[in-house]
Amino acid sequence: MQDTHEQRLDEVRRLLRAGNLKAAGRRAQEAIADFEAEGLPGPAEYLRAILSCTAEDYAGSLPHFEKAAEDPDLEQLGELWVLRGLAHTHLGEHDCGIECFEKGLGMSGCDAVGTAHYNLGLCWAAKGEQDRAIECYERALAEADYDTPGEAWYSLGGAYYNKGDFDRAADCFEKALNSRGYDKPGKAWNNLGGVYTAEGDYERAIQCYRKALKARGNPSPAYTWYNLAVVYDAASDPKHARECYEQALKTPGYDFPGDAWNGIGMLHFAKGEYAQAARCFMRALALPRHDNPATLELLRVAQDRAERK
Repeated sequence: MQDTHEQRLDEVRRLLRAGNLKAAGRRAQEAIADFEAEGLPGPAEYLRAILSCTAEDYAGSLPHFEKAAEDPDLEQLGELWVLRGLAHTHLGEHDCGIECFEKGLGMSGCDAVGTAHYNLGLCWAAKGEQDRAIECYERALAEADYDTPGEAWYSLGGAYYNKGDFDRAADCFEKALNSRGYDKPGKAWNNLGGVYTAEGDYERAIQCYRKALKARGNPSPAYTWYNLAVVYDAASDPKHARECYEQALKTPGYDFPGDAWNGIGMLHFAKGEYAQAARCFMRALALPRHDNPATLELLRVAQDRAERK
């Protein structure tokens, strides 16, 4: 009978992993009714929690996780704590997430060890604890059955980048790009461009940002265009810098257009085109999220020099 219960849960998991949410929902409801009829509230509540998470109702999943955890005979307790940790993480409750992941890892038979270590690392990173995050990502990668190493390599690269260890960061981003099944190369190319920018290797940075714009999985191409503009500007190529700033402004999803207008204004300022620079600085300051004292000072200087010409 216990094998049958596990088979029901496995079938729901399999359907969820395959992205067949409707079939998973139907099968889960059937299994919940069976579990309750058999006097097994733990598995029933566990499935309800999983369905809530699938519907992105993370807050709604927590009471079901709590009730399921009260069942001492629930065989999936380790997995339950890991999934509950994921729910807290989605809600931005990183301390609760850490507690749940550590509980899951402390239970024998937890079959989501790599996932737990990886997400524990994300929680520590969100709290600024980069060294602890690095330790967790490395533990995830050490698990032979961890099936998303590309994400762990990517996050490990981010942690090293935040520590200023650019060589290790670059190595990790490259390993993410070479990981089988990694489906977000645009993110890794973008961050690799950031590494080379920080190191002053503008030619390689430009190559990486160009690849990020062509690759799938880039969540913010507008920011890639902006970063590319900054690199061209640093490389003394104002023509391409201007083109990239303008492309950033045209690309949907760019939340800080004032930065691009400020950059264009700086290009005009460097050429002695103070009136044009002043107009760009004014456009930047008129936009939300760009209450920048430095831009205000540049506007004052540009207007003063324009009046003198």
